Parts: sequence; C-alpha cells; structure tokens
Amino acid sequence: MSEQLPELPVGQSSVLAHDPRLLALRDGGCPISRVRIGATDEAWVATRHAEVRAIYANSELGRTHHDPDTAARVNAHPVLGGPSELYSHADEETEHKEMRRLLGGYFSARRLRDLQPYITDVAAELLDAMAQRAHPVDLHEAFSYPLALRVLCELLGVPYTDRDLFERMVVRMDNLDDDDEVNAGHQELFGYLCRIVPGIRKTPEGSSVLAGLCAQGLDDETIAGFASLLLFAGHASTAFHIDAGAVLLATHAAEFRRLAEEPTLVDGAVEEVLRTAERGAMGFLRYARTSTELSDVIIERGEAIVPQLSLANFDEQVFADPARFDIGRRPNPHLSFGHGPWHCLGAPLARAVLRTAFRGLTERFPGLELAVPFEELRQGDSGFVALPVRW
Repeated sequence: MSEQLPELPVGQSSVLAHDPRLLALRDGGCPISRVRIGATDEAWVATRHAEVRAIYANSELGRTHHDPDTAARVNAHPVLGGPSELYSHADEETEHKEMRRLLGGYFSARRLRDLQPYITDVAAELLDAMAQRAHPVDLHEAFSYPLALRVLCELLGVPYTDRDLFERMVVRMDNLDDDDEVNAGHQELFGYLCRIVPGIRKTPEGSSVLAGLCAQGLDDETIAGFASLLLFAGHASTAFHIDAGAVLLATHAAEFRRLAEEPTLVDGAVEEVLRTAERGAMGFLRYARTSTELSDVIIERGEAIVPQLSLANFDEQVFADPARFDIGRRPNPHLSFGHGPWHCLGAPLARAVLRTAFRGLTERFPGLELAVPFEELRQGDSGFVALPVRW
C-alpha cells in the first residue's frame, strides 16, 4: 500500500511558495490523511489549523514511543527525526511538565528584560561591522547566524572562551543533508556539554541555564540533554527567521517601507514572518500512546502523526487572505511555536531577537535588497546557505 501513498515533503520549501505536494495534500478534502515519510515509513498528517491545535492538546499523542526502534521517522537525525529520548515513555507527561518547570524561568519577562541589552548590543555590533563591508554582504554569515547563536550562548552560559568551538559543533549538527555528520556532531556536542558541566557545578553562580540546572542538582547527562534541546529548538530556527524576514520584507517593498515608517509595527512583522516564512514547516512527530480518534480518523497505538504547521498557518478558515504578507495582520493565531502544553518555551526569546533584528535592519539599512534574484538563493534543510544583500 505504501507505494500508493503520497510522499510528505520534509525540509525547507521556498519562503515565497509552498511545495505543490503539500498543497495537494491540503486540497485533498480530508484534514487528516495517510502519507509516506522518510524512506519506507508511513504516518498521518494534519493539514488544518483546528486539527493541528488538537494534536498539541491531546495527551494521548506524545513525543515518545513504546518501541522506539520500530517508530516511524522522517530521517535519522537524533533530535529531530523521530521519537524523543528526553523523556521515558511511561512518565512522559510528568517529565515534560517538570522540564518546563525547570526551564521556564529562563524565558520569563524578567529574564528577557535583563537579557535585552545584550541582544541590542550584539545586534548593533554586527550591524556596525556589516556597514563597513563591501557589497554584497552575506546577511546569514554576518548577522543572522551569529546574532542567534551568541544570544543562545549567553543564555546557556557557555564559557566565552569556548564559543568558537561550540559554534563549529553546532554548524556540524545543522548539516541536515548528511546524517552521519549530524550524528557525529550531536555526539561531539553532547560530550562537550557533559565535560563543561562539572566545572560549572563547582561554582554555579549567575543566571545562565547551565548554572541554574546545576544548582537544581540534576546529573550531567540530563543537563546536557536539556541544553541540546534548547539549542535545537532555538538558534537555527531563529537565524532562519531573521534571514526569511529579510527576504520577505525585501520582496514586499511596500511592507518594508511601512515598517520603516511605522516602527511600532515591528511586533506585527515578527508574527507575520513567523506565520509565513517556513512553507515546509512541520512539528515534531507525535505518536499515539493508545488508539486515538481525531477528526473521525483512528490513529492506532504507535502510529505517527505530523502536525503540518505551514499549512495550518495558511488555513483560510482562520486567516483572511492567507497568501498575503501583511505586517499589520490582526489577529494572527499562527501555530509556529506549537500550542498548549507544547507551546515553545523559547518563544519569548525568539520574538525578542527577531524584534531587535528587524528593527535594526530597517533603521540601519532602509534600502536593503537582495543582491541576487530570489531564484538564485540557495537553501538547505535548515535554512539559507547564504543570503547576499546590498543597500
């Protein structure tokens, strides 16, 4: 039967258009349908806003699997590809709540107020350096990636002297086109985090995530696992959305001018970029803990379902004229950060970085434009390989 199933595209689509195969799934008439994922596996996919919200709210659709070796996977990535190893299957809900309790304070309004001057200073430093460079400038290399990574390093508490090493390992893990490279990078990063935790544990002062978790008395591997989760939930996605926001604004000149003339619209710009940028975005696979019904479809125990976020974010039943890029859109209930108990803990930090980035770009470079035709921009699974711009 699997040969007859449509394939679910995995990875980035163009920031300006959905993959036609995704649109075919959406237009098939059923909000939940059966698809092929990875090389040989099958799964369900939800393509409408209501069903995707329901997935996140359903405690019987979890991130763990009762038999992980047989679980459907989208790829071999140790963090993104299949069931989570962060929680036990028996106590997933309890352990997930505890993880959110442990980490939630690092993304509180107070913590972000304390961190905002650092975000602002790093963005200004990078923009100053950009302004001195000859055109074209690779926005990804010069601004988006280092801003996202440096902020996350500051939050985690990675020793300043190790940040270059840390960045090299992260870049290796971001190579989603090479499973062996990703796995090697993941092991290297996990080992690195395990090595630095004992030193932090001896003097766990400060407000960083690593210092705080050490003070909680967690073991080294648990702390390293949490740090890896934050890394993958954070920096690459934030860097991509800075890049994608620049592309969307540069290719929608009226909205770029509107933002430059009305800086108070920056929050709306952030939300609209989050809604529209990832045209191939899918949430982590969820697995049925028991036989579960969703929109008249029975998902058997152990079967996977994909919350297809990018289609949910363009649902005409929720968003008026969803194909239009509108930085003044209200309301904008996109699901890019998940929903309910699975709403992304790092969403406030990501919004703060994006807000700072877009405000800085429009103020410093109001004439920002792509230095090559959009069609010539190169994208990998984790985002833009390079983003040449000029002003």
